[in-house]
Amino acid sequence: CTHNTSSCPTPPTTSRPLIPPGHDHVLVPLSVRSSETNKDFVSRNFAYYDCAMHTKCADCVQAQWACNWCVYENKCTHNTSSCQRTVISGENNPAHLANHGVSSCPRFRHPKQKILLPNSVPMEIALEVDNLPHPQPGHTGFQCIVTIEGAKMMVPAR
Repeated sequence: CTHNTSSCPTPPTTSRPLIPPGHDHVLVPLSVRSSETNKDFVSRNFAYYDCAMHTKCADCVQAQWACNWCVYENKCTHNTSSCQRTVISGENNPAHLANHGVSSCPRFRHPKQKILLPNSVPMEIALEVDNLPHPQPGHTGFQCIVTIEGAKMMVPAR
């Protein structure tokens, strides 16, 4: 049995298939063909993927690709050099960073617990949130945004 390693340059980005809307990858067939016989010896698919299609931390770090979540930028990427400070490595990323996997994502502590407020009583909403990043120097922290009939009301979180 002989082992051969072949490398194939990929097509330029302008010639690659588009990733369908709502998907994070597209599968592309690949074959190794004999120039003598014009027969395919081996065939398989490979994937072009785009981590940026994931807009939520949990979706990003649970993707089947080596995606990472940039906490401060609130974006999913394969390239952590574009992230400031805190990065959460994806569950399928061999680089296990200090913050790794979905348990490191910012999230509500009790997401299924209903928040019910009487309409005529002014009161604050207490939110228990895990894994929020520390505000960067020069920033005051976080804001609460309440959307009512399309209008966003922003107030500082305490």
